[in-house]
Amino acid sequence: MKEISFVDQTLRDSQQSLWGFMMRTDHMTPIAEVMDKVGYRAIATVGSQAFTVQVRNLNEDPWERMRILSKLITRTPIRGSYQIGSLSSFDLSTPRDIITLWIKRSVANGLKSFWICDYQYEMEKFIYFARIAKAEGVEVVPSLMYTSSPVHTNAYWEQKTRLLLEAKEYIDRIMIEDASGVITPEGTREMVSTVLKHCEGIPLEFHSHCNSGLAPLCYLEAIQSGVESLHTAVAPLANGTSHPSIENILKNARRLGFTANIDEEALEAVSSHF
Repeated sequence: MKEISFVDQTLRDSQQSLWGFMMRTDHMTPIAEVMDKVGYRAIATVGSQAFTVQVRNLNEDPWERMRILSKLITRTPIRGSYQIGSLSSFDLSTPRDIITLWIKRSVANGLKSFWICDYQYEMEKFIYFARIAKAEGVEVVPSLMYTSSPVHTNAYWEQKTRLLLEAKEYIDRIMIEDASGVITPEGTREMVSTVLKHCEGIPLEFHSHCNSGLAPLCYLEAIQSGVESLHTAVAPLANGTSHPSIENILKNARRLGFTANIDEEALEAVSSHF
């Protein structure tokens, strides 16, 4: 039986999708140590846009959240993000030195993994920052941002995967990300197969939202097609515009013959907390 793993998005993309990043740090700290026991591959916790919400709406210090969680979550890598064009804005003009400082201070405050989504047309800048992140000793996970159009064919995804291989020495994993929740099971199978065929063995993660209701089926298709890690949330923060619940995906994956090293008692406690 093949083993799969899970990246938890409860504290990051799930609460962003459902609550607009309005979960306070004191909502997280009572359960953080238990989350560390579940057996996640990584726990996503912060993003650059979350910093804006924390400061403007919650009156919190985002760096302090990072430090607190990294002291409570010690076994599971904490994942954050950076963008190569901007940090907490969309003007794409943040100086490289500022983004470099962001990466280094994020690592210093406890992050061990980075997700990057905006690199696909500027590989030179992606490599520039990925080299810095790897020098800091952390994981780099770029995402192939899925969309459906006449342009986005299997040949397109093959081209994008080959482009990533130009930076293979700085990449730990590749995430297939369906941020708008529009991929179908058939589309999942085709895209995963295409990327796997050309990624030279780099492990794949799969990330989708439940907007169309198809994401749980796409997750099962993804692992049957060769994806190793799935992005999920605990049930209270799953579905809708969020991600599939780990409880549902874990149960169905096991029925398909997959295994996962998940402490279900700890998982139940996390789900009950939220």
